[in-house]
Amino acid sequence: MTIKHDNTLLILRGDNFDRLFAKYYSHYDELHKAFHTPKFTVGDTSVAYRVINHWDQLGLLPAGFKNDGGWRLFNLVEMAWLRIILQMRKFGMSLEQIKKAKDGIVAWNEKSKSYLYLEYYLAAAICSDMNVYAVIAQDGRSGLATDDEVVTFREFSDDSSDLLMISLKGVIKELGFSVVPANASAYEEPNLASNLTGKVRGIRVEKKGPDMNEVETTEVHPADSIKDIQQRLRESNVFGEVTIKYENGKEQSAEVKIRKRIKR
Repeated sequence: MTIKHDNTLLILRGDNFDRLFAKYYSHYDELHKAFHTPKFTVGDTSVAYRVINHWDQLGLLPAGFKNDGGWRLFNLVEMAWLRIILQMRKFGMSLEQIKKAKDGIVAWNEKSKSYLYLEYYLAAAICSDMNVYAVIAQDGRSGLATDDEVVTFREFSDDSSDLLMISLKGVIKELGFSVVPANASAYEEPNLASNLTGKVRGIRVEKKGPDMNEVETTEVHPADSIKDIQQRLRESNVFGEVTIKYENGKEQSAEVKIRKRIKR
C-alpha cells in the first residue's frame, strides 16, 4: 500500500500495514485517547509563542492546531510535530521546505479530527522495536517510514535525493516518554496508555527463549491508588512487585514493577 498526499514521497507499504493500521484504530482506544488528549501548553513546547504564531501564519502547522481561531492546549502528536520542525531547522531546512514536508508527515484528517498516520507511527515507535522515521527529501517532499521501507524506497525508486531521517523514537524520548529500544524484542501491551500519561518510568525487554519475551514495566502511582493497584495485581496473571515509599510516617507513592511473558 502507498500513502499518498501532495508533496509526499512514494513509500511502498506491505500488506501487513493495512492490518496493523486497522488494528491500532480498532483495538487501542486508550492509547489513541492518550495521544489525542490536548494537555500541553505553549510553555511546554520549548518554542516561543511568537515563533509558533509565525509558523502558523506561514502554513507550517496543520488545521488541528487551532480551535475556533485561537490557540488551545496541544496533544502529544502536535508536540511531536513541533519537535520534528525543530529538528528540520537544526539541519538547515527552510521554512518553505518544512511547509511542504507537513503534507507527508502530519496531515490533518478532518473527518476523524486527528493526525491519523503520524499518530500510528508514533505508537509504533513507542510500543515496538521498529525504527520509525519522518523522512524528508531536499525539496521538502516527505513521508513516514520504517528502516525496511526506506531501503525499499532506495531500491525501487529513481529518486536519488539525499534524505533527512528523524527518528520518532528520539522525538518521543525528547518529550519525556519511554520507548521499546530499537533492535530489542518487541512487546504488545504492557499498559501502553499509562506510558503516555506519565505513570510509566521505565521499560525493560528481555528475551527468554526463541519465541518468548519478558517485559517489565516500572510505574509510579500516588499513594491513594495503592488499594486499586493491589486489586489489579490480584486479578491479573502477571508477576507484580510493589514498593511503597513513606515520608514522615505517611504513604507518599507506590513503585510498581509488572512482569509479563509474551510469545513473539
